[in-house]
Amino acid sequence: MVQSLVLKYESKIDCLAPLYAEAFWKKGIKNAPIVVVMPGFSGNRTNIIEDAKRFAGKGLCTLTVDMRGRGASAGKPDCGAVEIHDINDAINCACLTLGSTVNQNRCSIVGYSGGGGNVLSAITKFPDRFQVAVSFFGISDYGFWYSSKALPYANKSMDDWVGGPPDLYPGRYQARNSVFAAGNCLNTKVYLFWDEEETACPPVMNEMFAAAARQKGHKNILCCKSCKGDAHRWKHGYTGDNPDFVFAEDVFLDDMLNRQVNLALPENGWLSVAGYVETMTFRHWIGNGQDGAGEITYSI
Repeated sequence: MVQSLVLKYESKIDCLAPLYAEAFWKKGIKNAPIVVVMPGFSGNRTNIIEDAKRFAGKGLCTLTVDMRGRGASAGKPDCGAVEIHDINDAINCACLTLGSTVNQNRCSIVGYSGGGGNVLSAITKFPDRFQVAVSFFGISDYGFWYSSKALPYANKSMDDWVGGPPDLYPGRYQARNSVFAAGNCLNTKVYLFWDEEETACPPVMNEMFAAAARQKGHKNILCCKSCKGDAHRWKHGYTGDNPDFVFAEDVFLDDMLNRQVNLALPENGWLSVAGYVETMTFRHWIGNGQDGAGEITYSI
């Protein structure tokens, strides 16, 4: 039996409240790994409830998050910047609320389309948080996506949420560029799913992220591209639109249930900061985290 609990919390960055998430888990389970499930660009947690229940039924504690400005949560979306911190705050709230039900050191994240973009943003801004990351046809570079004109309605949203196009506000899009920071999450196992006929989120964004991560030494990037003639296709949508996504779970579910590597960063190293980066031991923000990017070296 799967049970659920709506979580109400506030942002630890700007005290924005209320923010909402919902947790799903098997009754009586202990020490369950967490998986965050993120909906599409203009969606909210109601779009992925069935996915959340399915993951919970397989032994995970599922967390669905309404980032700011979505669903019942307060505030305004910002397209992959401070709103990503709402995911981290939701995880911390779930760990505090659910206690021994969950294992806070075994956290993964999966998302679809805009949610896939959230996945790539989360693992580059929180590089020692996630064991496994799964992005279905995600957005790795919002500036590139805007310039591609793949979804005109999304460009209108970015005009509102970011402030305008990338040629006028390059620093703002740098703060939302996961390709730039792809080398941060070297210990996270990353799965990228897309179909050869994808148009809404150009497939090259997956290839850009994978190439950038590998160039920085990432050895756990798995690209899962479906093509004509394949038994299962990773075509754009939710599981309700495309049941093939359930078969994709056979590829990564075991890692979500069992993977437990040390995610700690080395004592001395470097990080690429797209807006901001937060680790278990330090944080570095460029201004308000929404305008600018840079490289840092650190010593813990």
